[in-house]
Amino acid sequence: IALVGHSYVLNDHYCSLDIYKKVKELGADYITAEQMPRELIESQMNTLDANLYFEFEREILGTILYFLKKKTVDGIIHLMIFGCGPDSIAGEIASRMAKRYPKVPLLQLVFDDLTAEAGLRTRVEAFIDMLQRRADH
Repeated sequence: IALVGHSYVLNDHYCSLDIYKKVKELGADYITAEQMPRELIESQMNTLDANLYFEFEREILGTILYFLKKKTVDGIIHLMIFGCGPDSIAGEIASRMAKRYPKVPLLQLVFDDLTAEAGLRTRVEAFIDMLQRRADH
């Protein structure tokens, strides 16, 4: 699974509701945008008509585009922050691109100060269960 989002959220156990741990407990391995070579991210961003100014959004969107097109992961979980304007723009572009490249499922989770751990766990469990069922068929 590709886990993408702002690194300062993903790497904060409190802010991300410990998503790394939840994914691992469900038996899935993950890769993050921080692990991606910068040139792969930029090559994907160069395929877009729009030029995103914000560096974090370029990293997030470039990573999502790479995995949607290359199909080297089973699924993508994209953490978005409700109050972040650039996140909403990147999220909308990612959502539209996921419709163009539907082979890799994209789960977008919007976090705000009311996001509950139980709801997150349920959505991640359902997503990983769906990925496992797809692999079995």
